[in-house]
Amino acid sequence: MRKKNNFNCASAALKLEEHAIKRIVCPDCHTPPVESVINLARDYGLNARLINTPDTPLEKGEWVIVFWGFYANCYDPDDYSGGLLNCVSNQFHFGYLSENGNWMERKGIGEPLVEFNLDSKISLFRSIRLEPNFFAVKAK
Repeated sequence: MRKKNNFNCASAALKLEEHAIKRIVCPDCHTPPVESVINLARDYGLNARLINTPDTPLEKGEWVIVFWGFYANCYDPDDYSGGLLNCVSNQFHFGYLSENGNWMERKGIGEPLVEFNLDSKISLFRSIRLEPNFFAVKAK
């Protein structure tokens, strides 16, 4: 049996597959999402700048990522026994635009990279009132 790695959507989008990014620093989620992504990139020696759309002209060496966060992930510890749900409000998701023009994501920790349709993903996250944040990222 192959051992599952700890790489997630953030490590894939930021091209940091050698790092297991467990979470974005958001202990109380008072840090705005845009600032959180810029800080995360800086922590790994990358520059990230907010861009309006994924079609924004890029500088040499940049690639485009998309970020949704932070949102609540609610679950019932007792498989919904009618009690209150536990909600964790620091959930996030990243994707990136590959060199061949396809949007890619890692759906969970250790999962393989897969293509996704950006319009469909935007629609899904809008259903929980989250808009995409696009960034241009490059090594310092």
